[in-house]
Amino acid sequence: MGRVYVGIVTYNSAEDLPACFAALAAQTYADVQVVVLDNASVDASVVWVRENAPKTRLILNRENVGFGRAHNQIVTACQLNAGDFYLTLNPDATLMPDYISELVRVMNETGAGWAGGKILHKDENQQPTGILYSAGQGIRRDGYVLNVGEAMPDAPLFNQSREVFVVTGAALMIRAEAIQAIAPNGELFDEQMFLYGEDIDVGWRARRQGWRCWYVPTAVAYHRGGRLNAARRGQALGNTYLSVLKNAYWFDLLTYNLPLILMNLIARTLLSPRIGWALMRQLGRNAVGALRKRQPPKISRAEMLRWYAWTSEQPTTQALGMMARVRGYMSRTRHKAVLGAIHDSR
Repeated sequence: MGRVYVGIVTYNSAEDLPACFAALAAQTYADVQVVVLDNASVDASVVWVRENAPKTRLILNRENVGFGRAHNQIVTACQLNAGDFYLTLNPDATLMPDYISELVRVMNETGAGWAGGKILHKDENQQPTGILYSAGQGIRRDGYVLNVGEAMPDAPLFNQSREVFVVTGAALMIRAEAIQAIAPNGELFDEQMFLYGEDIDVGWRARRQGWRCWYVPTAVAYHRGGRLNAARRGQALGNTYLSVLKNAYWFDLLTYNLPLILMNLIARTLLSPRIGWALMRQLGRNAVGALRKRQPPKISRAEMLRWYAWTSEQPTTQALGMMARVRGYMSRTRHKAVLGAIHDSR
């Protein structure tokens, strides 16, 4: 059984650290090394770790370099050996005692390259809500990500251990051999993506290289998460486009994805100019770099198309079709306009 390195990236995370570390201390897996990288927090995150988790390896950045680059720093510092595992853990996530041991067990049994457990929501008081955050993830042909079971009550339907397309980076475990295969240069997470979507991108890349991903419902975690404001939604969407440029098969990219991205950019610019122009700037800076990072796939396009179809069959509350997503976007836009009008009339 290899060592599990748990990487936690903090940025003003002091409120979440006590629950996160209490859960880590209760893990049943014996060989665990926790590494915290702090992205220039201005709260008491660093002080808390030093005073309450003295065995934790602490890395300090002078500036906030984002989620992906910070985890790449941790992976490099850990120097994983064959048979080891790396777990990305959000500070606002708490693991049940068997989370790590169950992931290691199933990954060893199945040979999966990476895996994740059943992620449930918790409220601001660290209390479980009984609502799912994610039971694995799928991806559509347009790069749109689907959380299986999102916002649905936990149910026996989600208790089946099975292969899924990818899993959320809130508590994702990946084996050292998979990291070496997809990131020989040390860039596990794409450093062009400051925040959001980098976990999907790494999973999509791993899938194209023939690695399998497993959903393990006996590994349970609770995640608070948060809502994305307009700027963050724009950033996440831009990273989705970059991931599409890197991972879509050439036929799909040229005949489907690029025309769709262009139409979306035009629509976003007309409906939300600030987001639209921000997306264009992001793509202008990073699109060529994304295309240069493409790697030849080891699985067929037909297999990838089957995963796109699989995604559409999964239970979720997310809007699946393009028109449903447009209606949801327009609904949010109208809601914000009404709130603005109310505010202006006061």
